[in-house]
Parts: sequence; C-alpha cells; structure tokens
Amino acid sequence: MQNVVKTFLCLPAFLAIGCATVNNVAKAEHAVTQTKPAPACQFSAEDSAWVKRAISAWHDVNRTITQVADVGVFDVIFFDAKCQRMSSDALQKTDNVIWTSELHNGTVQFPNGDEMPPIVNSFTMSTAEGQTFFVMSVPSIWRDGGVTSPIGLETFMVPVMLHEAMHAIQSPTYGKQIDALIKKHNLPDSFNDDSVQAIFEDNKAFSASVLAEVDLLMQAAQATTDSDARRLARQARDMLKNRYQTWMIGDAEKYRAIDDVWLTMEGSGQWLGYSWLSSANGGRLTKAEAIDAFGLRGKWWSQKLGFALFMALDRLADNWQADAFGNGNRTVLALLDDALLEEK
Repeated sequence: MQNVVKTFLCLPAFLAIGCATVNNVAKAEHAVTQTKPAPACQFSAEDSAWVKRAISAWHDVNRTITQVADVGVFDVIFFDAKCQRMSSDALQKTDNVIWTSELHNGTVQFPNGDEMPPIVNSFTMSTAEGQTFFVMSVPSIWRDGGVTSPIGLETFMVPVMLHEAMHAIQSPTYGKQIDALIKKHNLPDSFNDDSVQAIFEDNKAFSASVLAEVDLLMQAAQATTDSDARRLARQARDMLKNRYQTWMIGDAEKYRAIDDVWLTMEGSGQWLGYSWLSSANGGRLTKAEAIDAFGLRGKWWSQKLGFALFMALDRLADNWQADAFGNGNRTVLALLDDALLEEK
C-alpha cells in the first residue's frame, strides 16, 4: 500500500497525511558539496536561498526542539518549473551534503517511479516497501500558483517544509500505526488525515464540538495559572471523549484510534512549524502571529485540533517530545491524559 500525507494546499497528500514574507535568513549555513560533473540544472538564486534557509531551519529545530537522534534514511526532492534536485542526506547531516540535479521536462520523477507535474505541492510519501521521501516545490512555483501569506510566502513555506519533513521522521512510528489500522479495518488506501472530517462534518453537533474543543484547548495553553490550564484542558478532553462515545460507535468506533494517530501526526507537525515561526532564530513572529499565520490556519480538523492538543500538552507537560518526535509509543491523547494526572 502506498500512503501520502496531506499538503497544506489540500492537494492530494503522507500516509494519505497533511492543506503562508519576513526576510529573516537563518543564521546557520551549511556547506553543500555538489556532485561532479556540474549539475544539469540549477534553481534561481532566490529559490536556492530559500532551500538553504529551509534546510538550515530543519537542522536548527532538530537540534533545539525535536532532538531526534536517528533521523532515518529518506530522500528530499525540491523542484521548480524545469529542474528537480534530490538529496539522500540533506536532512540527516549538515556538512558534505550530496545533491543531484536533473531537468524534469515537465514531469517530476519520484524515487518509487511515480511522477507529477511541477505544481504547488508539499508532501511526504511512504511506500509498502518501506521507502520514504519528502517532496516540495520551491517558492517560484508557489508564487506562480497564486499562493500568498500575510507573513510572506518564503517565511510561510519554511514551517510547511518542517511539518512535512517531520512526517518522514514519523513514518516508522506513527506511520506504521496508520498502516496497521487501515489494514485492520479494511479501510481504503485513500483514507487520510481528513477522512474523519469528510465523514462527520455534516453532523452539526459533531462539528460544533470539534471547534469548541479547539477553543478550550487554546484557552488552556494560554491560561495564566496551572489550575485554569488543567481545568480547561480537562473540559476539552471530556468533550472529545463524549464526541467519540456519542458518534464513533458501532462500526464507526474503528475511527477512534486512527483519528488519534492522525491528530498526533498533524498536530505535532503544526506545533513544530509554529515553534520555528515564533522563535528568535526562526520567523521572529509573536506567538499570536504564528498561531494565526500557521498553527490554526485553514479548515482541517486534524491540523487545528491536533495543534490545539499539542499547545495544551506543552503547557501542562515536559518531555513529551520524546514520544511525538521520537519513539512514537504514545499518541497525543495518551500524552494529554498522562499530563492531566500529574502536576507539572
């Protein structure tokens, strides 16, 4: 089975996982070794600068936030209207990185043999054979596609890249859980992080509960006292449990576990992007600006509710990153339940 994660523009999306210019170039720059002979094609100076910035941001957040010791092995592919560039180690190391470049002639080629036109997209794909790769078009494609952001396109695209790259890291953990649940319940290969929303969004009470949960969790994250944070988070968690127990019953009970994993993957990706945007070494936005521009942007429940869950979790708990960005032993709901049982 082949799985793909949703892009931020809601184009076909990792594990069926997935749809924003302040010119603050990241301070850390990394040496890149080009293969010889000279590359068959090159990006523009502006697109090349963005790729360097995005990769630098990845190494910075991995060093300071996620602290993933074993990034794993996967390819990264960036492309513009004419050229695609690929590396198998750009996100794994900072020095002596090897890139290969080739003209794609209007059809971007993926390592597993799939292909697509050079359009606005950003996703991680994991195949049944265990091959994982991250693909993203560069800013010139997004700009030509009419994508804009109040914080600037290049700045918005960095957290998009961080979100999707994290899915590549999570492929052996939460990704495998998604695969197992899809197979266990005989769900279609196309079942993705937005499928639960597609099933239940016409249920007005269900939809209203999701939005109320997001609001309560964000209030918990921003509460001035620990007691208020815990009270609000418990209220949101109780609403979520009630929503599951009211509508995810009978045959629909199978969606509970898979929704939990999707919330974990999408929420952690959103939280990581938000963290970079609101950091002094990253986007340098205020937390409120980063929430509006990225964290709660869009209409997708998996991203909005997932992000709110991680915001509340981060307010209440320490060291949850080892699970969400590392071993994947616990989902966000399990992590939040643990946090609500303990005093920070």
